[in-house]
Amino acid sequence: MTTDVFDNLAETSLSAADHLSVLNLCARYCHSVDAGDTDAWVDCFTDDGILEFVADGVAHRGHDELRAFVTRFSRRRGVTHHFTTDLEIRAETENRWRARSSLLLVAAGDPSTLVMSGRYHDDVVRTENGWRFRSRRLVADQGSR
Repeated sequence: MTTDVFDNLAETSLSAADHLSVLNLCARYCHSVDAGDTDAWVDCFTDDGILEFVADGVAHRGHDELRAFVTRFSRRRGVTHHFTTDLEIRAETENRWRARSSLLLVAAGDPSTLVMSGRYHDDVVRTENGWRFRSRRLVADQGSR
């Protein structure tokens, strides 16, 4: 098992309101991509936010690239359900937190099928519009995708 920056952060007390805001950010990310709401999904990121797929070595940077990615994803994948679980959050500073969670991506159908599993590693920052992903790294499980 590898150690990431998250493991080096001390557990600190986080306000319940901020904690819930980050939980809602993660939920909004999943619900908006599954609903095809491109604007809401892009709004989950800072203006210079990054979504990185570690296994592919691909990163989408900034709202324009993120918008282009999610548009292609929605057309290619059809109806999906993103499930993030086991969310753990730690504060790096008052306005910058790290989070990690597990992902299950299911394609809707009869039967529904598991498309991918993996782990998100998030850098989340407080902005004037609330908490946003500064970066979201997806480490897919081997054999998944």
